[in-house]
Amino acid sequence: AAGTDVTVDGANFIAGASNTDRANAQTLFGQADLTVKLSNQDVAGVVAAGHASHDSAGAAGSNASDTALDALVAQLQGVGMDNLQLDAGQALQLAHAGGTFNDGTHVTVVGTAFLGGGGHAVDSHVSELFSHADVTLQLQPTDLAEFNAMLADPAAAQDFVARAHAAGVDSISFGNDLALSSHDAIALSDALQGLTLAADDKLAITDGEALLSQLLHGSAALPREMAALAQFAGASDTTVDLSLSGVAALHAANADDLKDALHSLQSDLAQGGVDHLVLTDDLAQALADTDIGFLHAAGVVGATVEARADHVSGAASDTAYLHSSLQDLQKIGAEEVVLDAGVSHVDLALRSKLVVDSTLTLADLPRFQHSADQSVSLVLEEDDLAALFALHDGTGVQDVHAAGITDLRLDFTPDSSQVAELQAALHDSGLHWSAAPLNPVEVQLLGLGLGTDLADPLGLHKQP
Repeated sequence: AAGTDVTVDGANFIAGASNTDRANAQTLFGQADLTVKLSNQDVAGVVAAGHASHDSAGAAGSNASDTALDALVAQLQGVGMDNLQLDAGQALQLAHAGGTFNDGTHVTVVGTAFLGGGGHAVDSHVSELFSHADVTLQLQPTDLAEFNAMLADPAAAQDFVARAHAAGVDSISFGNDLALSSHDAIALSDALQGLTLAADDKLAITDGEALLSQLLHGSAALPREMAALAQFAGASDTTVDLSLSGVAALHAANADDLKDALHSLQSDLAQGGVDHLVLTDDLAQALADTDIGFLHAAGVVGATVEARADHVSGAASDTAYLHSSLQDLQKIGAEEVVLDAGVSHVDLALRSKLVVDSTLTLADLPRFQHSADQSVSLVLEEDDLAALFALHDGTGVQDVHAAGITDLRLDFTPDSSQVAELQAALHDSGLHWSAAPLNPVEVQLLGLGLGTDLADPLGLHKQP
């Protein structure tokens, strides 16, 4: 399928393959993101081609090795390879054999041994090998401690970056997702001096409140911070996180000031190449209760709400009960809801019992992003069901399903006429329904019970 990550160990699947086999491989891998890891046998074959040329011609065989490398890469690209992976030792072997990757070849090198170090400069053969390629350095777990220590030493960091640039490295991968404070992310960007985060890596800025605070308390914009983020992580999937406790601790003077700062943050994050502004569920509900919404426009980063699993009766569960209702999410202009790791199911109410304005529409609903084995239930009271049926000339259920909601959960037992109406309305809609009244714990988790609301969760002292 398109976008599926596929890794194949070794290129022997293409060696000696017939045209039919190559066509079949191209069909198989053509839409996937295909990485091929070179085996030691693959590398030995390229090196041996140079030796054979030397033996037969009595002259240096490096050109023959380069020709063999070019042919191998071309065969792999012909069946859909996007990225070639090799380890540092294999890189040195290919370099000393006289190989050179062609323009635009995407190569990942695992390990740092090919960069020299210990007073030794980068081997000129390595520089030649990667001079035209797009090269990602992937740090191994054993490299990470040394790398982190190096970052604390400006001279060592400068030496590392100089050697990486000399070797032709363009980006760096940490082998896992990064979660950094805004200060640490900017410091890392500064230290790496032009090396970028690999496109397949993900970066989460865990304290978006620090950036918001600058906008709330004096700065009109964040040009330096955003330039650093754009340089370092502009090609990767980058998120900035905001929490209710963090935003409340900023002590905004009033709702208008907080709204203006949030809108500025959306615009600035777009300049920094950030992909998602991620809110906790309780922050989304608090913003809705305070009538603060996000911008919907070109050139800004939209708001995403994260659904996290709740503890029920003291035990961990795989269900997220959203305190913010669908109407709350719609009200703040949330663009999507994402499910945190470990969440298999989400429950949310159609609208909060605390909402004074009970007007209901299905315009601009957020999109619930989930896999086929995850589900999202919309919890309906009896009057909610009637309102849903009445919306959009009876097509309200289709609008709900199009947003990624998979089920309707009735917090009451329907009578026969309601069942008949449900079956008719849901026919061919893709939605399922069940009558499963909420228990007292679920009522509290969904924010539907008395005493579940905070009078002023953002500390804004709203005027009546």
